[in-house]
Amino acid sequence: MIGEQVLCYLPGQSGQAPLVQQVCAAHGVTCILVPPNRTCETIGALLSLPVPPKKVPISLPPSQCALVLHGFSRPRMDALLSAFSEAGLGTDILKAVTTPTNLGWSFSALCQELAREHAGITNAVSRQ
Repeated sequence: MIGEQVLCYLPGQSGQAPLVQQVCAAHGVTCILVPPNRTCETIGALLSLPVPPKKVPISLPPSQCALVLHGFSRPRMDALLSAFSEAGLGTDILKAVTTPTNLGWSFSALCQELAREHAGITNAVSRQ
């Protein structure tokens, strides 16, 4: 059985990678650093899951930092996200959990969707 895993993408923030890895290790979680040249791969492939290969369009690497959590129960996910926050990893990092659908998405496509959702929420809150 594959345990809890975090895909970690930190463009221009490589100094934060050891901190993310340290927090993950303290919680018994596998941290997989995703370099820009692998963001066109599917989430499932990056997690080494037996997901059927899909052709995904090649796109530019995302510009925002992102964490994708896989295999977590809600309490364990909440504990890890709290630990990230306590360690100073800010709210500017996009976060997602895997689903059967997004396992077939490229990392870039998921980050683009998260950025759109984040912008929509931010705009809605600022209008209130």
